Amino acid sequence: MRKNIWSIVFGFNMLKYRELMGLSYHDIVEIAKDRGSGISLSSVYRIERGLASPSLESMTVISQILNIPLSSMLTIPVSPYAGKEDELEAYLEKCPIGDDYDDLDAGET
Repeated sequence: MRKNIWSIVFGFNMLKYRELMGLSYHDIVEIAKDRGSGISLSSVYRIERGLASPSLESMTVISQILNIPLSSMLTIPVSPYAGKEDELEAYLEKCPIGDDYDDLDAGET
């Protein structure tokens, strides 16, 4: 299964900026809820790991919460794989995809 590179880039940048701001998954969900967005906890988890392709609305809300322009959230960070697409593809194929996020929405309605 080929992964969507833009979902991975957005998720990577989301993780980086969320951690820099000291926000948890729960913080993102609560702030989004206060702004009228219904982003779920499992969605935030999956987006950050590149396991879900976020909608434009979700990307916009998350970018606003993090106070980072959406264009910056979609900027590919400089990588040791720059110019080495075959190596990057091999790395992405090895990225673990698990079901450990299934219990994140336990108790949500």
